[in-house]
Order: sequence, then structure tokens, then C-alpha cells
Amino acid sequence: MSHTVLFVLCLITICGCNRLGDVVPMLKRVQYDGKRTEWSDIDFSQTPRFGIKKTTTIKGAKDLLKIFNDGKYIESETDVKVSFSFHHPQFITPWITLFSEKTNGYKPVQHYLTEIDFTFIYTGDTITEVKYHTHYTDDEQLENNKATERHAPSHITINYHWHEEYEKDAFTSLTFLYVISLSCAVYIMYSIIIEASKSVQY
Repeated sequence: MSHTVLFVLCLITICGCNRLGDVVPMLKRVQYDGKRTEWSDIDFSQTPRFGIKKTTTIKGAKDLLKIFNDGKYIESETDVKVSFSFHHPQFITPWITLFSEKTNGYKPVQHYLTEIDFTFIYTGDTITEVKYHTHYTDDEQLENNKATERHAPSHITINYHWHEEYEKDAFTSLTFLYVISLSCAVYIMYSIIIEASKSVQY
């Protein structure tokens, strides 16, 4: 099952001076049952690299739920959510559902996040926007309505994509300068012709 969510996280140019292959710092935090973890670093091996398409994995619901129970798995009936930050605090995602529970008729169904596509929009050496697209899988359990360690995914696949946009303002400015220069040239030529015709008449 695939579920699509698309957000523009930031529209203002704020993260510049990147070179191809530079690490883009990435943090995460988890929310469960009214509690939130502090921001924590994503390992550099799992973070995006500027301008480079990449696929990696991070811990999934199976491991992230253990944060709230001294390393032991939680049988959760409460939505668990995760948020990511890039160049903290410049680009922060809304809370993304990591796990939720619903009922399909009489059958309890667990809804797990399995994959995220992050798309970075950049101009030159500057990241201007971050978008994401999520994928989920449903797991029906007949015996009870609680998530179990056996069913929870052990990891989330993360795909990093890059899309370059060229500055429209720069093109507009160059066009404007060209028009002004052409107008000045025409005016100068016209003035020279008028002066020359006056000289001939004299």
C-alpha cells in the first residue's frame, strides 16, 4: 500500500555554500503517547549528500518504539510519529506517522511507515525546498489489536532525490539589461543620424 504526502517545507533560500557530495546534516525525533524525544543525529552514512541521489535505511518502528521503554518493545495502541530536520532548524518536517492502528471491518490493522522519498530542490549551491513522499504497509492481525515486535518493520527505506532549479530572477535581470542596452544603442544611433542630417542641411 502506498500513501502519498507532499509538503513544501521551506520556500526561502537559506542553506547555501554546498558543494557536490557535502553531507547535509540530518536529525530525527520521535513522538509517542504525549512524549517526545530530543533531536538526535542521523549517522553520516545515512544522511543525504548534496546533489547525489542515494538510498539508505534507518531504524523502523520495531526499534524506535523501544526508546520509550528502556530498550524493550512497546505493544502500542497509540500513534507513533517521527519528524526529521535538515540543516537544523532550517528544514523541519511535520510529524510523520510511523505507526497507527485502525480497524478493517472486524480485523485490527497495523499501519506501518516503510519508505520515504525526500526531494531536495536547489539553485546553485543553495537548498531552497525539501519535499517528501511516504509509503506505508498494512498488517492485519487476527489474534489481538496490538502491534507486535514480530510484525513491526525493522527499518525504513530512505530515498534522497535532487532537483535543480535555475533562478528566474537572474534570467529576468539579464533580459532587462539587454533591452535597456538595445534601447540605449538605438537612441544613440538615432541621435547621431539626427545630428548628421542637421549638419548636412546647414
